[in-house]
Amino acid sequence: MSQIEDYTMVPPKEKNSVKDRPSMIDIISSETYDSLKKEAEQKSTSLRRHTNNILDYHFEKQELLKKMLPDLEVIMFREGLIYVMDSRRNSVAKIGLGEKFFHCDLCKKSDCVHVLLAMTQDELPKVERLPNKK
Repeated sequence: MSQIEDYTMVPPKEKNSVKDRPSMIDIISSETYDSLKKEAEQKSTSLRRHTNNILDYHFEKQELLKKMLPDLEVIMFREGLIYVMDSRRNSVAKIGLGEKFFHCDLCKKSDCVHVLLAMTQDELPKVERLPNKK
């Protein structure tokens, strides 16, 4: 099976509400499509509306976090870790898995604001164990 065959192309069925906006084709994995469709049905809404709501909530969440935690910014996700810039401390915190929970290498804690911010990120399921320092 080719990589393209693993994805479902779903053309939009509703007309665009904004004039002159180009039409879009959504490309998502079949597994994601099935999960979204099931969620939409459970919420008695269309797949398109449900998907748009998810995207809207994502960006609204990011804006809210910027207001609530103005000194913190996720600057990258690399090698299984989330990097958070703390401008108040002028330092970068690396967030990864600790013994039992997510852990911050800067605060040496699992319940700091850096971990809180990291837990809101879309990359959270991809976070790996923090490297052991010797």
